[in-house]
Amino acid sequence: MTPSKGGRRPRDLPDDGSQLRVRMDLHTTREHQTKKFMSVFTFPFYINTSARHTLLTTFAMRYYSRLFASLVLLVVLFLPSVRAFAPIVTSRTSCSNNYRLSLSTGSNEDSNFISTFFNTITQRYQLFQQSKSEGYDFKQSTAIAIAGTYDANDVQSKINDHVASAPCVMFTWEASPSCKKAIKYLDIAGATYKVVRLDNPWSEGNPIRAELGKMVGKSSVPAIFLGGKYVGGFDSGVDNTESLGILEMAFNGTLRDKLKEVGAL
Repeated sequence: MTPSKGGRRPRDLPDDGSQLRVRMDLHTTREHQTKKFMSVFTFPFYINTSARHTLLTTFAMRYYSRLFASLVLLVVLFLPSVRAFAPIVTSRTSCSNNYRLSLSTGSNEDSNFISTFFNTITQRYQLFQQSKSEGYDFKQSTAIAIAGTYDANDVQSKINDHVASAPCVMFTWEASPSCKKAIKYLDIAGATYKVVRLDNPWSEGNPIRAELGKMVGKSSVPAIFLGGKYVGGFDSGVDNTESLGILEMAFNGTLRDKLKEVGAL
């Protein structure tokens, strides 16, 4: 067997294209292996634009959510310990005879602000931990911590007065998409209802939200009452029997009957 000119193909092999097919198969195999190897390093750029955007968005959301949670944890756990340095700073600024009169007022105000700020953070964190220890979930514990200290009996009395003041009562936030949808669909149904806003002002609404969560088992808004009874929010509730949410009630064909029964339609 003698090689042909250039040593590309033996002369005794038939020129039927078999060698060409072998070379093409070998090239295809090597190209596939190369792409498979490179895909490990270039995966985000190999996929289509839509999938890459989704992947990068998910990664960014997870990264920034963890970063935000870490920052909150640092504020809650470590910043209260900095309170101990506030008197030192105040004493150093007030030790100068030349600037004592001009800086004393500002130093006292800054010290009071810092002290109040750290006291508030510490108090809210303690409320959160206490609520978790009492068995409340994360959302309800957060609502209690945001509300701060308040007279629970007084807030419950206000809630009961609101609930009894109309056949259909909704506790809402103005900017909440679910609250907007609940109002829209009740308007379509022709129902009459009373809206109690929990964001005007927040100082009064936050305690009401915290107590509502304790009373009905769900701290999200809207919180809708028909005939003095909690029926859920817009598209969710706390069980599968009575507090379904008005959207599920509408699909089941029970919403209009309930509105008529309580006198809201």
